[in-house]
Amino acid sequence: MASLHNNLLSNRIVQKDWIQLHPLKIQSPSDFYYIQLSNKILFALDKDKYTVVFAKNLKRQFALTAAAYFEDVISSIGLWRAIRQINFKKQGRYIPFINSTEDYQLDEINPEDIQFLIWTLVQRNELEQDKDTFINIENPIVSYVCILIYEILDAEYENAPENEVLYNVVHSANLVSDYFLFREFLKWLHYDSYLSCSYPKIKLQDELEGSKTNQFYKENKDVLKYTLIQSLIFTDTCSPIAIHAAKWLAEIVTDPLVKHIAQSIEYKPFANYRITDTNNKTLKIKLLDGGIDIFELNLNSLTSTEGIKNKTLISCAMTFFNGLWNVNGMASFNEDDDLQAESIDQPKSKMTENSKLTYEFILKKNKNSPVVYFRDAKELSVFLLKHFPNSTKKELIPSNMISYRNIVAFTHPNFGLIMYPELAELIKDKNNPYYNKQSATDHAISILCG
Repeated sequence: MASLHNNLLSNRIVQKDWIQLHPLKIQSPSDFYYIQLSNKILFALDKDKYTVVFAKNLKRQFALTAAAYFEDVISSIGLWRAIRQINFKKQGRYIPFINSTEDYQLDEINPEDIQFLIWTLVQRNELEQDKDTFINIENPIVSYVCILIYEILDAEYENAPENEVLYNVVHSANLVSDYFLFREFLKWLHYDSYLSCSYPKIKLQDELEGSKTNQFYKENKDVLKYTLIQSLIFTDTCSPIAIHAAKWLAEIVTDPLVKHIAQSIEYKPFANYRITDTNNKTLKIKLLDGGIDIFELNLNSLTSTEGIKNKTLISCAMTFFNGLWNVNGMASFNEDDDLQAESIDQPKSKMTENSKLTYEFILKKNKNSPVVYFRDAKELSVFLLKHFPNSTKKELIPSNMISYRNIVAFTHPNFGLIMYPELAELIKDKNNPYYNKQSATDHAISILCG
């Protein structure tokens, strides 16, 4: 008995576990109650002879998820309500795979809700262990756990406290004016709420793990990680019904302006822009590679404006929020190519002429294609020295590219020859012998972010 008691104590859910499920890791007076409730559920699961089939960590997930769902319903936070509303619009039923009974209550806790939540945790656990098993949502052990948990929550329903702090934070009108706060809420929904799936974190981790051998990743580890975390919020879906975090938030919040902003979110992946005008609040920019649209970029979305003066180009991803575009992830500023040319005292006309000659020469030597793919810098060097025999390797290949692989060389009449390392495996082209479908599937997001 003492051994069981010590084991249960070591397995207790503590405040750190609980606040991980809340935005901005906020704390509130009701936390103690819900932590105790989650431990009550966990204790019941641990001592029950039928739930021994579940691993300790999975039972902890059951307890935390059930307590967080209970807090959500009791406090009218709206996470579960929004999922239910969206699914009803899409499928004509409140809960995926389950037909609600006549006793189903929209503003109260329901056995069907808990059954779905427990089933998603069991099913995800199977998939995360690389098992190709599909668990029936009406599986007897899932139904048994559902009944056990529902009875505990039902007995607590009349006395459970509302989390007013959490409600006020989620439904705050401050989300209208603060882009970083707004994005932090989307990040919470995407990765860390009790209804967030494990898939977004797994994809993020796989992307980062797969990039460890990439020279670009090694040199820009923190930048790439930060940019990936922020970009996946807008490019990938989350939650048990595969929706984007912004659409989910739009259904959760009650403030009409916040709802409108969430519904109006747009995202543009990493690209190069020319700065056409600037003031103390915004930059006006347009795509460097064409297009007539002018975008107003909010200067407040930059972590620092140091070094912007006299810069004419910006590279970034952007999110449209409350009437302005905002930098999403990292941004870099550079001088215009023409200004760089002038700074080395080489006339613009001469630079353009040389670029055009290079372009025409490469087309002639490469079957009229402007793109060439190379396994590594050595193969690129052989190609260049063959066609430019009077040059040296040092002149043709930048020293920082010597260790790169999977290089794409692209020629353009205005810019000459441009080399992109670590991309050949990701580009599907009949002329590309180095394309790797699996690598492209796993790491193509790096093109957008890096």
